[in-house]
Amino acid sequence: MQPTIFLVLLTTLWNPAAEAMLRPVTKTELADKLAYYRSIQVLHTKFHETKTLKGMNIKIKSDGNLTVQRPNKVIWEVVQPSPITVILDNQNVKILDGSGKTETYQMDGGAKESLKPLVAWMRLDPEELALNYDVFAMSDNRYRFQPKETAKSPFLALQMTLKANSYVEKLEIEETSGDHLEIRFEKPRIERSHDK
Repeated sequence: MQPTIFLVLLTTLWNPAAEAMLRPVTKTELADKLAYYRSIQVLHTKFHETKTLKGMNIKIKSDGNLTVQRPNKVIWEVVQPSPITVILDNQNVKILDGSGKTETYQMDGGAKESLKPLVAWMRLDPEELALNYDVFAMSDNRYRFQPKETAKSPFLALQMTLKANSYVEKLEIEETSGDHLEIRFEKPRIERSHDK
């Protein structure tokens, strides 16, 4: 391969200018972009998840339901391929497997702190997200979140795509292991606080 062609390929694959095109997002702007979720009391949506294992090109797929009940309850229910439900709140993590077996773990100190960024994601809380992540706009409806404390985070970065300035349509997660996780969400059914 000629050196000039190699350099062209290298600059195409790694382009620092592309990183420079990321525009920092303020907490106010993030809150505006997530306004769809502002007055939600309960949210139900279906998800389709694909995890690609690094180096093996193995794809693991699952489907299920996500329920967020404000202020602090999140239910992640995997329906296929193997049923399992994870329920998070401020105090506990409860795991129910398909056989009916239930495990409950009480969250204390360090465990509670380490789950805060995850719960902030599930709740789409702009205040908590801005506290835990540096946020960059990649385009009008696509954002990159980089953990401020990478040592405590299970992932290197996360990309969020909004559906026409409304609900979260897709999350792409770059895990510290090198695995890649993509979660697609259907349009949610919502109950707003003023609906009651």
